[in-house]
Amino acid sequence: MKRILVVDDEPDVLNVIKSSLERQHEFEVDTAKDGEEALKKLEISTPDLIVLDLVMPKINGEELLKRLRKNFKTINTPVIVSTVRRETSSLINLMNLGATDYLMKPYDMNDLTKIIGIYI
Repeated sequence: MKRILVVDDEPDVLNVIKSSLERQHEFEVDTAKDGEEALKKLEISTPDLIVLDLVMPKINGEELLKRLRKNFKTINTPVIVSTVRRETSSLINLMNLGATDYLMKPYDMNDLTKIIGIYI
């Protein structure tokens, strides 16, 4: 079974994504409410894919993405960034930092599952 880590500071978002992916698509989904919690979970195990929000307390998504790409365990793990940013320069920056793909918020769960299906 494929494992996904979803990192977002909105509990409702985490719950919707987790329940949808586990129920409808049979993924094993773990969640983290911020970058700090995500790093602790990544010390224990490496998921097949990470869905990452950018705006979070403690360690934001951009900083976490930088750390993921410097860590030998997660350097090649696909990271889908979920963002409200629409400026081309911001999106290019995310890709340069190592994002595999991105989704514009708000997004439909079907869009998320399609992108996940591309990478795992």
